Amino acid sequence: MHNYGLDNSNYELIVRVGDILGTSTSFEGKEYSMNPNVITQYKVISKLGQGTFGQVFKCKDLQHDREVAIKILKNKKAYFRQGMLEITALLLLNKFYDTKKQIVEILDHFLYCNHLCIVTELLGSSLYELMKLNKKSGFSLPTIQTLNKQILECLVVCKQACIIHCDIKPENILLTGISSKLKLIDLGSCCFDNYSLYSYIQSRFYRAPEVCIGYRYNCAIDMWSFGCMVAEMFFGIPLFVANSELGLLRKQIKFLGMLPAEMLINGTKTENYFNRYDHLDGTVDGTKTENYFNRFYHADGTFEYVLKDDEEFEEEYCVELPEEKDYFKKKSLKELVYLHNIILDVSKIPVDPATLRLTLFDFLSKCLAYKPEDRLTPQEALVHP
Repeated sequence: MHNYGLDNSNYELIVRVGDILGTSTSFEGKEYSMNPNVITQYKVISKLGQGTFGQVFKCKDLQHDREVAIKILKNKKAYFRQGMLEITALLLLNKFYDTKKQIVEILDHFLYCNHLCIVTELLGSSLYELMKLNKKSGFSLPTIQTLNKQILECLVVCKQACIIHCDIKPENILLTGISSKLKLIDLGSCCFDNYSLYSYIQSRFYRAPEVCIGYRYNCAIDMWSFGCMVAEMFFGIPLFVANSELGLLRKQIKFLGMLPAEMLINGTKTENYFNRYDHLDGTVDGTKTENYFNRFYHADGTFEYVLKDDEEFEEEYCVELPEEKDYFKKKSLKELVYLHNIILDVSKIPVDPATLRLTLFDFLSKCLAYKPEDRLTPQEALVHP
């Protein structure tokens, strides 16, 4: 127990259904809130979820007679600092950009018993839940195009504001509840394009390669995550399912080929996952190795990088990697797209499936380009055929 018995062992506020949150009952008072001239009251209805950051509750705003979502962050300095950045980003997006259609709206924020609380509009189901209802069979291409347009509009305004979301995934794309419109939520991991705080970001299945190897990153990592989501909507399951970062890199290389020289050379974590061969004779530090495959040759032929195998990684870092499962037997992204069944809308004018596959492959390839500067921007993706 922490915080004089108000927190549990994980530094989360102990909250019960029927509790009244807000400045009317907080130790800190209304001075530490978004609206210091207003006393607020939020009655807890139910728990919506929790994560590493803290908890989210469905509440009734007693002042405005509406239901809202309240994120209550853990009572730790790191979460408070990141929470203040989330508030700043939401206020910036909501106030200076026309984002009422794309980004979740922040309604209030306040301190409650040393916990930062962020109040937002209450939305509906997530894209992840829609995928589950679809039984992992993938969406039709017209449906994917409709969803993509709305998600890209979210990413356009983030890029305009120089905000990197850092956690684009189906769970963070929500329906508004009254229509099929989508909104982007959870900027709890976000940062500004010229001021990145952390090196370990993004959910693993949607993590960009530059993040894995410690290469400089920018808004393009959100487009990588978006590309992963598009593939998931098409195939019905995530493209890069992995239980470790080494496994993730292996899946990325399997479908997209080896990473470019510049990224490997300049990645601060490259040598965590790759062996560097200084000569093309199959030696590493003068020792012969059987792992002489999947090679990357530098342009001048003086060295190459080889992805470490699981046994080598486990021995080097004294860890036991979880077993990886291969959900796709095909050997490249092109094979996957060209051989996967396409779901069409029979009510529309017939389109040649080969043309659709070619267009989809081109789109995915450009969203999942290794070099950040080669990746489509949100605006470019919006006008892609």
